[in-house]
Amino acid sequence: MGLILTACAALTQSASLASEPHRLPSGRYGLGDPAAPVVVTEYADFQCPGCQNFVEYDKASFLIELKQLGNVRFEYADFPLPLHRNAVAAASAARCVQDPALFWTFHDALYARQQEWRLQSPAEATQTFLRMAQELKVPSHQFWICQTTGREAQFVQADARRSRAKGVRATPSFAVNGQLISWDGVEDIEAMVQKTLAIARTAAQQAD
Repeated sequence: MGLILTACAALTQSASLASEPHRLPSGRYGLGDPAAPVVVTEYADFQCPGCQNFVEYDKASFLIELKQLGNVRFEYADFPLPLHRNAVAAASAARCVQDPALFWTFHDALYARQQEWRLQSPAEATQTFLRMAQELKVPSHQFWICQTTGREAQFVQADARRSRAKGVRATPSFAVNGQLISWDGVEDIEAMVQKTLAIARTAAQQAD
């Protein structure tokens, strides 16, 4: 097992209990049923220490909680902060993996190795991302072409602009069905999800 898979094995295994990875029509990557009526969106930056903390300590159990609540999916929105010089490149690299399941493995690996690449020059970080992709058996030529075209970097920056227009200012931030929430922990997000599900159930009953 390679370094990336070793670093992320426990988290990826736990997360897989609660997820069906997919790429949404919007271009974002998601976990869970794409048709679920309740959507939890994380706005995150791969170079953000708080985002790393969420992934390493909360994400796996949080996804399992969402699975148990039912009718909920999770999606990742790129929100690289300008002060993080390698954040856009990291997000672009994750998207260049292209396979939805491998995207989430690469996602976790970027956070696991954040201390390594965040201090590198942009050129060094690019080479680190290429080595990480090779460890995941992503075809090197395919990955390199994707990186050099800049297509995914453009998506990342456009996604950040859309999120900023909706009021996102910091990372990580969370929204439930597009409504940004204030939170001190995942319990606040789960409470909002439960409230949204209850409203949806009531509306469905009234419709009947």
